[in-house]
Amino acid sequence: MGIRETLNKNPAIATGGTAAVILIALIFIVVQLLPSHPHVVTKSWYSDDDGATYFKDDINKVPPFDHDGKEAVRCFVFKDNAGKFVGFLQKYSAEGKKKMENFQQEKNNPNPMILMDVQREIMAKKPGAENKWVSQGQNPADYMKITSIKPRDGSDTPIEAITAD
Repeated sequence: MGIRETLNKNPAIATGGTAAVILIALIFIVVQLLPSHPHVVTKSWYSDDDGATYFKDDINKVPPFDHDGKEAVRCFVFKDNAGKFVGFLQKYSAEGKKKMENFQQEKNNPNPMILMDVQREIMAKKPGAENKWVSQGQNPADYMKITSIKPRDGSDTPIEAITAD
């Protein structure tokens, strides 16, 4: 008896074989899509002098926080043709900081909807723009202008985000 006749007489074998082939193909696809060396980000850039200098620290810190007696905020470092620079600074409002710290402390079943609310409490500003913090929730258009980074020389050359890890 040939393979075709065996499969026709035993549809369970045909179905099982087909399912096995599909499963193997799916596993192969998933393995190909996974990075070979997943990179977990554990550090972020922070500044305690309005972006003039920056330092690495734990990415889970909720800015602003005390750093050697000064207020530290998250900063985003980029590189263009002229070198590295701080594109913008970021921190939470006082209320947002409380919400984020409470969220981080929730060990069992934290509510992800809190993160949507906390996003509205993030503020940003350009380095050197004294007290010009703009809230993402209250003024999203101006927030986007601050966080949209372009090369400092006005060219169309690409910029690169520099990670702290």
